[in-house]
Amino acid sequence: MRARLLSGLLAALLMAAPGNVRAQPQNAIGSTEDAQLVATLIRAVLIALHQANATGNYTVLSQLGAPSFTVRNSAADLSLAFADLRRRKIDLQAVAVLQPDITFGPVLDEQGLLRISGRFATVPEPIRFELIWQVVDKVWRPIGIVVTPDAG
Repeated sequence: MRARLLSGLLAALLMAAPGNVRAQPQNAIGSTEDAQLVATLIRAVLIALHQANATGNYTVLSQLGAPSFTVRNSAADLSLAFADLRRRKIDLQAVAVLQPDITFGPVLDEQGLLRISGRFATVPEPIRFELIWQVVDKVWRPIGIVVTPDAG
């Protein structure tokens, strides 16, 4: 029941945020509303990754992505890509309540991709993320996901 609720919430967040996120100059989020919407996009992807790591099932994470992401990243590919996070038992659940420290972006690049990088002060290991989204049918869908322990 809890997993279904979280999956529903994730889908709602991905659907709710897209039209409202506006690109800002690098390292400049214009308003509190912009910052909240950017944080929602980031959290949605990282919570999906957390659920995939916790269950060992990366199918939903793969399917949430833009079509080119899904083609390039099968569930098996994503399992391999995030094996180190899973092995280290890095708990991404805390990103639901922590504020991201944005180090780059949000930037809308020349191809219309939304790029954001930053970190979360998760315990015991902080994490770094680099995320890229593409609009597909008026919804921001992940096209690039890099999450690693923050070495310092």
